[in-house]
Amino acid sequence: MKLYCELVVGEVLPALRALITNELIQNFGMTQTEVAKRLGLTQPAISQYRKYLRGERVRELEKNKKAMKIIRDFSDEIAGEKISAENAVERILQISHMIVNERIIYDKEIIQHNIPCEICFK
Repeated sequence: MKLYCELVVGEVLPALRALITNELIQNFGMTQTEVAKRLGLTQPAISQYRKYLRGERVRELEKNKKAMKIIRDFSDEIAGEKISAENAVERILQISHMIVNERIIYDKEIIQHNIPCEICFK
């Protein structure tokens, strides 16, 4: 049995970061170092997201039009420097929770409740 946050942190968050990373590099011409600064991550982490060494459930997100629109819009905000690195971290977590709550990425082993995690947002 998995906890709600295990799914978010272990599977959704890495997939989301991988897609945002690739969006920023491919469509906005940013370097891995620039992406790392804007997302509050390290350049080696960005390199792993870029190669899909992290974020195994990327394909599930790519198939979902709503999720991809959110990712593209969010990437546009980051590239346009409309959001700080600190705020980007919180927004990525919020988007991750939305992805689980709307069952875009879902795991049958997750505890059967639909209560969003309040600890993460305190």
